[in-house]
Amino acid sequence: MNPEFGVWYLQVDPEPTDDKLKRRWQAIEKLCKKPSRDLKRDLIRIAYQVPSPATTSQALVGACQDADAAFRAHDNAEEQSLLAAVAIVNLFDSKAQADSISLALGVTCASLQGNRSRKTAEEVGLHRRADEHLATVSLASRCETLQRKAGPAPVNVDGTCAEAKAHAEQNAIPDAVKKLADAVQSIGAGLDGILDVFHRLERQQGLFAEELNILWWMENGTSRVLQKKLKRMNPGSAALVAGKELADITRVPPGPLGIVAFLAHAIPSPSSRITFAAAVEAVPEAWRLDVLVDGPVTEAERLCPLHVALREAVKSSTWHEAFSHSTGIDATVKIRPVDVALQMYRECLLLESDLAG
Repeated sequence: MNPEFGVWYLQVDPEPTDDKLKRRWQAIEKLCKKPSRDLKRDLIRIAYQVPSPATTSQALVGACQDADAAFRAHDNAEEQSLLAAVAIVNLFDSKAQADSISLALGVTCASLQGNRSRKTAEEVGLHRRADEHLATVSLASRCETLQRKAGPAPVNVDGTCAEAKAHAEQNAIPDAVKKLADAVQSIGAGLDGILDVFHRLERQQGLFAEELNILWWMENGTSRVLQKKLKRMNPGSAALVAGKELADITRVPPGPLGIVAFLAHAIPSPSSRITFAAAVEAVPEAWRLDVLVDGPVTEAERLCPLHVALREAVKSSTWHEAFSHSTGIDATVKIRPVDVALQMYRECLLLESDLAG
């Protein structure tokens, strides 16, 4: 059990018993054993209480009721939100889920980069932990290519085969077979080492290409699609366009460690305050249509407030109410342009990840 679980649980029950805490943790461990893509999305939605037409809490409620038949399935949103947030933290802490980039992206997107206030989720530090997870993975992926791994010991195939031949001439067939097996195993180990080097070089090449493309894009300072200088655009429009275009040239998610600095450098007035709606309405309708995927809203897209807003804005000029109903976010909430850019960047990465499916 996470040592902080008892403190977190005080938000929903000021006097929990040890037995109750153990049963709730038992349910969390059950959920985290083999989390499916659908379960991960559901946990994020429940943690941030994102509206959904589907019943998303069945797995969570089922696990909790298996551990404690008295667990309430209805009128219990705060406890379910807390347990979902704790389950996600448990996945971040699990070695088996150490590479959960898409899960962390989903959390940061659903939280609107920390601008969506949900007491239970933020008491657990969910958005902060997701941000830290992405930073750790980004740094590790770039350091990995710089570290020289110890390769297999040199293979003396000729010598080993000569020894095998000598054993065979002495009718020591088992020894000869063993020597030949050792030779084959050594060759296999050598080939594995070569393949590992090729994979590392391929990854390093991808990182170099990504960084070079980003540097050229920043130096040029021009939208590839709109052919306009980003600094001369409306801050909201520039934020959306910059986030999308930077995501398009990111080859190794979750992208560079300094992504926020890159976005802040690219757009005008990055730390000012604009409404969420103003950013969405600032971009041309043709650009919105180009960004959106044909068809209904996907389950992963429900975790992406900007993409939902772009869809609603395409449907109607009076889209604010529909957006608030489908996301639980007020369209007039004020947010920094750099946060809008980061939100767009991460939403685009999320929709290309395994969580999108």
